[in-house]
Amino acid sequence: MIRTIPTPALFQEISPYFNWGTIILVLVLVYYLLLSIPLFLGFIVWALIVAAGNELFYQKFGSNGLLPFSFMIFALAWVGQFIGHGIEGKKPSFFKDLQFLLIGPAWLMNFVLKVVKY
Repeated sequence: MIRTIPTPALFQEISPYFNWGTIILVLVLVYYLLLSIPLFLGFIVWALIVAAGNELFYQKFGSNGLLPFSFMIFALAWVGQFIGHGIEGKKPSFFKDLQFLLIGPAWLMNFVLKVVKY
């Protein structure tokens, strides 16, 4: 969704891929780097895949296509998360601290890295 926010012309002069989405992505990656180098490396791979797909979708359909698609994925992910927390029997921790919004993906990436034996 952040990719659809209009960017200043200066951003486009720097690079066609420089937008609000990439700025936020870099900040999130720095956070993961501070947590753990293996997590950071896992998220670099994931970020490149997602950013490339996002950009391809944006180039083909523009903001009017990307925004509803992104909102649909966001809503489905939240529903899935609440179903998971319901099964687990625990309240989502991010209601206490917004930092937990970034810890959840780190926990999942840690699980993925263990499965691939990194």
